[in-house]
Amino acid sequence: MQTRYLKKIRIEETTKKDPLQEQVFGPEDLIVFMKSVRNDVTQKMIVILLDSEHYSLGSSIVSAGTDPDMVNKRMIYAPVAIFNASKFIIVTNHPNDNPTPTESDRSLIRDLHLHSKMLLGAELIDYIIVGKDQYFALSVQNGTLCRCGSQRAL
Repeated sequence: MQTRYLKKIRIEETTKKDPLQEQVFGPEDLIVFMKSVRNDVTQKMIVILLDSEHYSLGSSIVSAGTDPDMVNKRMIYAPVAIFNASKFIIVTNHPNDNPTPTESDRSLIRDLHLHSKMLLGAELIDYIIVGKDQYFALSVQNGTLCRCGSQRAL
C-alpha cells in the first residue's frame, strides 16, 4: 500500500492591508505590487486572486527560487480553488533583470491558459514578469493569449 501525504496549506487572518484595494484589470493596476518584488534576489511566483468583478481576494506566493518549468501547477491551482477565484494573475520576477519571457514562462502560460478554465472555472487574465526597472505583461484578452505582450518601465 502506498502512503500519500497532503501538503499543508495555511490561511491566516492578518491586520496588514491588502495593497490591492481597487479593481485590477491589468498591469497598470499592479505597479506598487510589482515594485515590491523587483529587487528580490530569488525568483518568486505570486498568484493574485480576483473575484468576477476584478476585486482582489488576496495573493499567495506559490514558488520561490524555482524556474517556471519546475513549478507544480497544483501549487498555483490550490489558492485559486481555496479562495474560489474567478480570475487570477501570475506575477513573477526575473532576478537577472531581464523581463523577457523564457521558454519555461511561455510553456507555463500555455498550460495555465488551457487548463485553468476547464479544471477550476477560473481565467488566467495576465502573466507579468518583473525586472529591475521594467516589466513584461502577456495579457490574455477575449479568452485568447495576446501575442503582443508589452514591455514597459516601472
